[in-house]
Amino acid sequence: GLLKELEQEKQNLSQARQQNKTTAEANAQQRLTELELLQSLYELESLKSELYSLLTSLEIADEEELDGEIAKEQENLATARTRKKNQAAIKAQERLDELGPLRSLFDKIKNLSQPSLKLRLAALKTRVETLQSSLEIEDVNDLSHELEQEKQKLSLARQKNKSNAQANAQKRLDELEPLRILYEELDSLLKQMAAT
Repeated sequence: GLLKELEQEKQNLSQARQQNKTTAEANAQQRLTELELLQSLYELESLKSELYSLLTSLEIADEEELDGEIAKEQENLATARTRKKNQAAIKAQERLDELGPLRSLFDKIKNLSQPSLKLRLAALKTRVETLQSSLEIEDVNDLSHELEQEKQKLSLARQKNKSNAQANAQKRLDELEPLRILYEELDSLLKQMAAT
């Protein structure tokens, strides 16, 4: 399964490094990053499923309500203990014991989400670098400049009714579009990471 594939890619990466094969090393590193991301996302989805089940069974809507409920029960427990109301203290402690795993699950998901974002970022950067290299584009500014040039060429070719030039300009625009989309994804992911 996934763990076996991860181990195989780690071995491939190690072998490529030993043999000093940069292309093989880059491919193995990219595949390893993708597999680690997949594993992380699988774990995250599993935890989210468990979280949903617990939220439903404990009749809690979200993390904010959970935190409010925990604070309330902690206050109930403290009050019951100072007033020596054992039954109320036991009840409050039982509720806190029920809520504890849910709080823990929220924390695990938060902790897993950040590395998952980092893995997604690494995978995305690798895809961007590969595509940049194959398209001979330096960066997002270079891409914007080339997109603008090709759009102008296309417009001019249409005006002069030059189908060959039109086809060439459109072909280059079609080649550049996936990189433009990747840049947008990268920008969105960086904003998402900055927000967490």
